[in-house]
Amino acid sequence: VLYELTFEGVWLNYLSNDGSVAVTSRIFSVYLVQILLILLIRRQRETQRLVEQKAREAEAAAQAKEDFLANMSDEMRTPMNAITGMVELALRNDMLQDQDKEYLYNIRAAGEDLVSIIDDILDITKIDSGNLEIMEEEYEITSLIHDAVNVIQVMLGDKQVVLMVNVSPDIPARLKGDGIRIKQIILNLLSNAVKYT
Repeated sequence: VLYELTFEGVWLNYLSNDGSVAVTSRIFSVYLVQILLILLIRRQRETQRLVEQKAREAEAAAQAKEDFLANMSDEMRTPMNAITGMVELALRNDMLQDQDKEYLYNIRAAGEDLVSIIDDILDITKIDSGNLEIMEEEYEITSLIHDAVNVIQVMLGDKQVVLMVNVSPDIPARLKGDGIRIKQIILNLLSNAVKYT
């Protein structure tokens, strides 16, 4: 007896003495279809279970990242607030020389920039979740550029590089937009220029 499995069922080929097929019959066709359907349903359920498991793992990883960034940002914000607070107290001293005041202003500006960077780290999670909001408020472009240039001057240090600022007089004194992010963009561009010049 020669067994032959096809989509139509299991065929039994009864062979004669010379090897040719003498009688052919089909058995278990209904049962075979049922078995195949059961196997397909099981495979589909297993695949669906794996997809749901991967989705749960991805959601847990995203939540863990969000919690980590939030905790880290809080830990970094506390000492930064202390530094800027001490700078504010020092600036109230009337006995300071002009040069000392300039140093303190630079420290305060750098501290504020670091706090904004911490906020940007938190924005990463907002971007991932689609909840990032661009602020629209008035800001002074000259003050923004002044703070950015002060930070870059400190980065330049003893480098033989001259930073020249040329602001067009056509730019209004006050603009509307997200001043913090615009300042961060300017700082990123200038800091890259310092690194690679």
